[in-house]
Amino acid sequence: MPAQGWLTYSTLSKKTNIKKLDTSLALDKIRQDDQYLYEYKRNVAKGVYDPQASFIIDDVNDVSHYSSQENSSTKPEIS
Repeated sequence: MPAQGWLTYSTLSKKTNIKKLDTSLALDKIRQDDQYLYEYKRNVAKGVYDPQASFIIDDVNDVSHYSSQENSSTKPEIS
């Protein structure tokens, strides 16, 4: 799934304590947060149908209308 506006650092030089990810742990984390199907306003304005699916960070409303665990202090156990 394409991401717009994300900066990712996948280079080894920026990482430490590297361990193989338990895929069930990853799926459990994804399932904890609500994900939404949506379209980008600029695509709709152009008449382009390109639905996306991901989490929503509510940067519009004072009280978020979308559920997210992003501010949770609970960190998953990584083995």
